[in-house]
Amino acid sequence: LFLLFKLLECASISILTSVLMLTLPLQASWACQDVDTTASTQGDNDDFLYRYNCKPGQINEVGSLLFGSREESIKDILTSPQDFEPETLLSVGLLFLGLMLVTFGTSIPAGMFMPTVLSGASLGGYAGLIFQRNFISSVHPSDFALIGAAAFLAGMQRNTVSLCVILMEGTGQTKALIPVIITVICARTVGDLFSEGVYEIGMELK
Repeated sequence: LFLLFKLLECASISILTSVLMLTLPLQASWACQDVDTTASTQGDNDDFLYRYNCKPGQINEVGSLLFGSREESIKDILTSPQDFEPETLLSVGLLFLGLMLVTFGTSIPAGMFMPTVLSGASLGGYAGLIFQRNFISSVHPSDFALIGAAAFLAGMQRNTVSLCVILMEGTGQTKALIPVIITVICARTVGDLFSEGVYEIGMELK
């Protein structure tokens, strides 16, 4: 009976994930953006992957982030969040955050690091774009994306020094070192007020 429950749990989460990831790009009316088709070197399958349901000469931002390489998606958001619509970053960030919370502790083998970075960078980039467009035009959304990723990682995993080193070495954005340090300390402190780190909780569940 317990094995049957685990199988049903895995099947339900897999169906939910597939439905959400296929439906969101179709329903995102803002996601289709014009591109320079002469500069594209993608094949037919890749072109369909990035174009998704958009017209020829356009790409679907949400579909590209969801179905493309996770490494490329994170790199694009961390370096150039201004290339995306704010709604795209918000929807992708909330989607990955929700799916990550649902799958944690289940029988499905799912990592935490990449979804945490992607959701944190997306929501941080969204906040940066909102600040830039409505309040302070001189801010850099890429700094907000990096700080968002740092906040999510520190809040969930409770890393401090190693996290700062990884983010600085991985992105090269040394100008954001002090904000990242402050963010990591604040995120860990606030997280410790409520619970242990996500890995400690996982070990206790096992």
